[in-house]
Amino acid sequence: MTDASPHFKQTVRSLSGGLLTPAHRSLLVATISRERLVEANSITVVSDNIIRIIGPSIGGALLGIAGVEIAIATDIFSYMISSVLLSLVAVKSSQQKQKGAEISLKQKWLEFWGNWWNGLKVVGTNHLYSTIFLMFSFTWLAQGMINVLFVPYVINEMGQTSVEFGWIESVQGVGGLIGGYMLLKLNKKIGPFPLIISSLLASGGLALLQFNIPILFFVFIMNAFLGITDVIYSVRLETLLQEQVPENYMGRIFGAYNTLMALTMLIGMSIASFLGEMMGTVMLLNISALLFFLTGIVGYRALKQNMQVLRHGKND
Repeated sequence: MTDASPHFKQTVRSLSGGLLTPAHRSLLVATISRERLVEANSITVVSDNIIRIIGPSIGGALLGIAGVEIAIATDIFSYMISSVLLSLVAVKSSQQKQKGAEISLKQKWLEFWGNWWNGLKVVGTNHLYSTIFLMFSFTWLAQGMINVLFVPYVINEMGQTSVEFGWIESVQGVGGLIGGYMLLKLNKKIGPFPLIISSLLASGGLALLQFNIPILFFVFIMNAFLGITDVIYSVRLETLLQEQVPENYMGRIFGAYNTLMALTMLIGMSIASFLGEMMGTVMLLNISALLFFLTGIVGYRALKQNMQVLRHGKND
């Protein structure tokens, strides 16, 4: 029996993780008050990147000391703990909202898709919302491709092992922490438009360099800077959406937002899985990097016009 394609294996792994992020975003919007969403986003970014820094190191240590079985068992156990804690949050919020009322699975399913459809209709009538959704669609598509292809790139193209891959991920986590801190400082001095566009274009350029110069030290540096720019554009763009969406449409808009995120990342992962062997890892990674440039170019004019309208509206 021949082994399955490494691209397909990574797709399965990335898909399970890709579904967690939209669910987490939905839970965040549902349980955190509107005025504290920016703080919640900052805490989420910091915690994600701390885990990205220490997680690979712990995994590598377990692998070397206790062996692969213990490392895998520990990883599974950590997911079990997370699922239990998340279920407690979900049960608590659900009980508060329903106040003891029984809601069938069918009603929940219909309510979910109803809110998603209503959110899409609201997005379609607002140029700023649709611009942000379009920009995120391109970046999530690119990220879905990278999620599948970056492991084969490090192992096959760079000739490294899973240990070096863990180091690369940790370096990006350090960059993410720096990016979160820089965003807090820069946001007070620079408007959202230049922050978002410049960091998007920088991400595209850094990714192109990283995917075409397979030298370990160079990839370390590029990935650290990517951690900074990725945090700046993604957090600031999402915060812009949170700032502009009326409170009574918040749930609908972010229901559509999270669903779109899952779908576009799934499409990106599927493209990478099916075309990875045919087109090659580096070629597809370059295409994903160019998508960041495309996002910056497409968003430049549309987002700039919307920001001018918002400023004039505040001045009137």
